[in-house]
Amino acid sequence: MPSKRGHGRRDFAPVSSTATHGTRTVAASPSERSSAWQLRLSRAAPLMVFVVLGAAIATVYGPGLRAPFVHDDGASIINNHSIVRLWPLMGSPGPLRPPKDLPTSGRPLVNASLALNYYFGQYRTAGYHLVNDIVHALTATLLWAFIRRVLGLPCFQGRWDHNAGILAFAIALLWAVHPLQTQSVEYVTQRTELLLGFSYIATMYASLRHLTAENSAARKSWLAIATLSCFAGMACKETMVTAPIMVALLDWTFFRGSARNLLRRAWPLYAALASSWLLLLALNIGGPRSASAGFQSELPATVWWLTQCKVLVIYIKLVFWPAPLLMHYELPRLETLRDAWPWALPVAVAIVATLVLQARRHPSGFLAAWFFLILAPTFIVPVVTEVAAERRMYLPLAALATFFVLATYRAVARLANRTGAVAPEVARSRHVTAIVLTAALPLATVYGAVGRQRVKVYLDNVAVWQSVLDAQPDNVVAQASLAEALDHAGRPDEALTHFRRALELAPDSYVTHHLAGTMLLGRGQPEEAIAHFRRVVELKPQSASALNNLGVALNAAGQRAQAITQYQRALEFDPDYPEAHNNLATALANQGGNEQAIVHFTRAVQLNPDYAGALKGLGIVLIRTGRVAEGVESLESAARLQSDPDTYATLAIAYANAQQFDKALSVVNRALELARSSGQTKLIESFTALRNQLQNAPRQDK
Repeated sequence: MPSKRGHGRRDFAPVSSTATHGTRTVAASPSERSSAWQLRLSRAAPLMVFVVLGAAIATVYGPGLRAPFVHDDGASIINNHSIVRLWPLMGSPGPLRPPKDLPTSGRPLVNASLALNYYFGQYRTAGYHLVNDIVHALTATLLWAFIRRVLGLPCFQGRWDHNAGILAFAIALLWAVHPLQTQSVEYVTQRTELLLGFSYIATMYASLRHLTAENSAARKSWLAIATLSCFAGMACKETMVTAPIMVALLDWTFFRGSARNLLRRAWPLYAALASSWLLLLALNIGGPRSASAGFQSELPATVWWLTQCKVLVIYIKLVFWPAPLLMHYELPRLETLRDAWPWALPVAVAIVATLVLQARRHPSGFLAAWFFLILAPTFIVPVVTEVAAERRMYLPLAALATFFVLATYRAVARLANRTGAVAPEVARSRHVTAIVLTAALPLATVYGAVGRQRVKVYLDNVAVWQSVLDAQPDNVVAQASLAEALDHAGRPDEALTHFRRALELAPDSYVTHHLAGTMLLGRGQPEEAIAHFRRVVELKPQSASALNNLGVALNAAGQRAQAITQYQRALEFDPDYPEAHNNLATALANQGGNEQAIVHFTRAVQLNPDYAGALKGLGIVLIRTGRVAEGVESLESAARLQSDPDTYATLAIAYANAQQFDKALSVVNRALELARSSGQTKLIESFTALRNQLQNAPRQDK
């Protein structure tokens, strides 16, 4: 009976030295068996690369899973009420509609990803870090696939055919573990950069597959993927604006046709990618982060451009010598060409060289264009809050890593030729590749070790900001942020010293005044906090958070009427601000405005269903107005979300008012356990007395 082995999916049949054709068995040649194994390896290569790169990234970033939130993570995650629910997606606010002036404003896909993290883990930081690590590993794998395919293009005439995969792997590995990437991966808010990077390279890869597809169906499929990736990138970060241009340069550099012919051949791709600019425009109408970036700032554009020339040189230096790495950079502004020429001149020469190389369609021109174009948005548009940031090098670093590896390969190959090597071309090529890979692995190991040490700094916010001050003692943001970190660490005296220094350096810094007010309020000094919050409101008169904070300080100082006014002003600027609704409701309830308080408590809960404080306040006011059953239900929800003695005691009293004494006794026992575990003597006495009263109450539970 004829064997069926060898038909169908032949490449994945059991290993054998024979193949069948009808009833005749024919021995498979060594070349056929070799080709089958090569095909298997080729199909498994992406998974293998992902596993290896993922393991390298896990080794470097593993300690960071325990790192706390840092810097803007407070605004992006902890105080971002648009991520606390998944539906409706376009709610006001919602996952795809974050409030204005947050780091995720105008970046809905990033905000939605944070909402998913919150859904599965609330504010547990490990989940947020894990997602960042996975996205980074996927992007590194995609970078490998893109570079490997570029190196296999016909324009290279087979120069890289036998080593493209290995060289691309060396590039992706160096890029993935480079210490300069730690800020993008470890600083959760910079998921904006990670998702942008993934979308950008996905757009480039899919566009390349579209341009090289051999049939209409494949071209259409890759066109759809490229378009979707480009639109996704526009919804992650504004830097994606350059992606359609980079695709055009890819086509121009590596496919050699005239501009007219290239446009005629691929116009659907260019039209689809360019249409994504409309989405970017729509997302940025109204200036979602107008307080941090734009030409409307007082910083002259020319001063920004001259200063950025120095910043570019610093970035390149950090590529080759990644120290010091800082969470925040402050550099003196270069206001005249006389001040800036040592940096402006080499940058100008490099840009001119890039244009010349691109005009000649030289591959190195494409790498240089990749570097400059991706940095162009932050080079051109002033960003008043940060003159430099390591995360901006997330994608540009890929160009420098590629140039380094390929230039090293060419140098070693030339050296091998000069020594009179007689090996065949393929053997020599693989030999040189092995030498380059052998050199790249130790370098990747060193970079990984340095990166891992940098990641460990993120485990302590005090260490993060102290490392900045060690390099830049007059960095205002670092002084203020270190003060905040010290205050949270229970070191208030040291914190106050750094706050005072920050105010000396920048008396009109709204960030410093805000942090100083927050610290003083936490220390029970509301009168002093009021002065700082008033200054914040003067500097940012339309900031809802500033007005809300001023209201909190006024309320703590007993100035309740003025506090209500500030809460109302905050809601004028941001009607969907749950904390302002909750604070206003509390103040109104304290003055007897129960019905108005119910409205605002209810709105706060609608905006943030997990807002335990608002649920508790709503429950108390509902019971006060005779709506006992509704009040008990609201307090039960609050207790499920917030297991603290006071919430349980309030719920116990609510049960008692509802004549549910057994439930009340059970809850007050839980409150007593919590009070004892925390050593709160006064609460223990109070709860013990309440328990005795409940034990003596008649049992008529409803």
